[in-house]
Amino acid sequence: MKLKIVLLIIEKLFGVTIREDKPRADMYLPERLLAMSLIFLAIGIACTVYAVMYFAVWSIVVAILGTVLGVFALLCWKNQAIHIISDKQFTYTTMFGNTRTYAFSDIQGLRKNQDSLTLFVAGDKVHIESMAVISDRLVSAIKSALVPGAAYLKMSTEELSQLSDDDLIFAVWTRTENIVQSGEDMSKGFHSLCEEQRIFYAINYLETEVNNGGLCQFFVNSSRIVAPVVGKYMGMIGAMEHQKLYEEFIQTHQIDTNDLSSFDCETVDNFQSQYGRYPFDEYDGKFYKLEPLQTNLVPYVKKHIEKF
Repeated sequence: MKLKIVLLIIEKLFGVTIREDKPRADMYLPERLLAMSLIFLAIGIACTVYAVMYFAVWSIVVAILGTVLGVFALLCWKNQAIHIISDKQFTYTTMFGNTRTYAFSDIQGLRKNQDSLTLFVAGDKVHIESMAVISDRLVSAIKSALVPGAAYLKMSTEELSQLSDDDLIFAVWTRTENIVQSGEDMSKGFHSLCEEQRIFYAINYLETEVNNGGLCQFFVNSSRIVAPVVGKYMGMIGAMEHQKLYEEFIQTHQIDTNDLSSFDCETVDNFQSQYGRYPFDEYDGKFYKLEPLQTNLVPYVKKHIEKF
């Protein structure tokens, strides 16, 4: 009875219906994340009271940290979700409540990360955390949507050369990603690519990550395996402004791209804290003003089409 009362209060406060017999979305974060957020918030409130009473510096720090972690966890639990709205479309809502509608036909690929899945949809990325609850019908719909990508794996060089620029980039990404994922791990898979494939893969990976979540996300995610070489590669395809922007940022802030272990993140909250380490917004703003890297990638791929 007490648990039901607590759940009722939560439903009224956050506008979320919690029912055991009916999942609240086709992808959502479980109640244990809510419990974690409430614990963090309780710690934050308790330390705030202690700080007011005793003016202890440590309690102020813990109060801020607990509150921030609690709020982020709460937002993720409440908002982050996928809803299937028809056989052809679904909506994805971010932790901040921003909702976009996508077509299943726009799904371009799926990547498995250490602690999550990344769904590539219409130039965007949809993150699905490892703890997420996913409905069978969403799994089935994603698998069905990914089947067309298999056709790119069987294409001849001549067939590739006849694709539109956008389709060519996606086809080459599909083919290189397939090789990378077939390796024992991502690093070995990447190094099994030929040089032309590595150049494409690294640069396309950087552009995808920065367009989705900024350079910080590029360092946090598994994409960072290409961080030591992507600057040189951008120069090799003629993207000099992008190369200069990237290498100056690395050098100015003395970031060792060969050891980015300090960017390891186990939770969404840890991920958010990484943004404050360096002026990533400054880099991202300049990046978005430059010509897309695809402008250089397309002619590079066409020139070396037989390598893909």
